[in-house]
Amino acid sequence: MVASVPLPLHASHPALIAGLKRADGHLRALIGIIEAGKPCVEIARRMQAVEKAVTNVKRALIHDHRNHVAPAFLGLALLATSGMLMALKLWPANDPMELEHNHSNLPLDHPHLNGERHHAHPFVVDDHHPRRASLLWSLEWRPSSLV
Repeated sequence: MVASVPLPLHASHPALIAGLKRADGHLRALIGIIEAGKPCVEIARRMQAVEKAVTNVKRALIHDHRNHVAPAFLGLALLATSGMLMALKLWPANDPMELEHNHSNLPLDHPHLNGERHHAHPFVVDDHHPRRASLLWSLEWRPSSLV
């Protein structure tokens, strides 16, 4: 049997626990008045108290979660945006739509070559073109800002 390690509590967790205990008390009382045959008005009043207690706990949980998640989300969004901007700045402005290259490793009658070793086609990464990145960073492909 693996012992469970309790997770650290958020600052709001004690209040959430107190609210759930309050809802539990209302729920137990509701069960008691139903079993005792009390009038429907009293049952409805007690149900409303249970619902309100659970709603308050749920509202507090969502508020606490929003306060913890929003800063992390903002940080990740800024990181992703800066990465995208850096990629746009580093990518060569004159990068051709088609890449001229040779396939010395394929037989001349291979369907990809169409009878010629030297050819050009749009950028692809597949079994025949696995190393596009090494071509990009060769001296002829390196952005002028990095040469």
